[in-house]
Amino acid sequence: MGFPNPLTISADGIPRFIIVAGVIGVGKTTFTSSLAGSLKYEPLYELGTECPYLGDFYADPTKWAYPMQEWFKSHRYRMHQYAVWSIRAGKIAGAVMDRSIWEDTIFAQVNRDLGTIDPRNFDTYLRGFSDMVHTLMEPDVLIYLDASAETCQRRALKRDRPEERTTAFGADEGIPIDYLGRLRDAYDKWLTIIAPRIPVVRIPWETFRPVEQVWGEVQQALDERTRYTRSLVLP
Repeated sequence: MGFPNPLTISADGIPRFIIVAGVIGVGKTTFTSSLAGSLKYEPLYELGTECPYLGDFYADPTKWAYPMQEWFKSHRYRMHQYAVWSIRAGKIAGAVMDRSIWEDTIFAQVNRDLGTIDPRNFDTYLRGFSDMVHTLMEPDVLIYLDASAETCQRRALKRDRPEERTTAFGADEGIPIDYLGRLRDAYDKWLTIIAPRIPVVRIPWETFRPVEQVWGEVQQALDERTRYTRSLVLP
C-alpha cells in the first residue's frame, strides 16, 4: 500500500478521501455520484469508456490486456494525486473516487492467470505500480460494493456498452460469469490483505439502497474500528 494519510480527515472525524470499490457492473459509478452529491464532495470517475484500449481488450484480450492496464494505472495515479492534493490545498471539501490504482492490480493479476498478460509483462506492470504506490497517501476509507457475478453481469448488460456485450472471452451475452467471478474472488483476497491498514466497509449491493442509509453504516463501521483501535492502546 501507500503511506498513511491522517491529514485528509476533517476535524470532526468525517472521511474526506473515499474510494468506492467493486467488480465491473456492480454500480460503483452511480453510487459514487450519489455519495459525492450527498456529501458535497467532488466525484472522480473511472472513465473506462475513455480508455482507448477497452474495446480492443474485449475483442482480443491477449493482445490488449497489458497496454490497457498500463493506461488505467497511469490514469488512476493522476486521479489519486489530484484528490489528495486538492483536499489538502483546500480546493475541494473532499473526494469520492470510483475505483483505485490498487484495484487495478486485481485485474492485471486475473489477466495474468488467464494467460492474457504474460508473466514478463505482469512483472513490468508490478514494478511500475510499486514505484507509483509508494508516493501515494492512503484513502480514509474504502467502501466495497458486494454483489454476485450474476448480478454484475446483468447490470453491465443493462447499461448496454457495446464493447461489453460481445467479448472474446467466449460469451456472446456480455462479460462472462467466469471472468466476473474470478475478479470477485480476487477482490475478497485483496480486501483481507488491506483491511488491517485501510478501513474497509463491505456493503451488500444485490439491492440498491438510499445513499444516506449506506453512509450511516459506513460511519458506524468507522466508529467501531476507532473504538477497537483505542482499546488496544489505552490502559
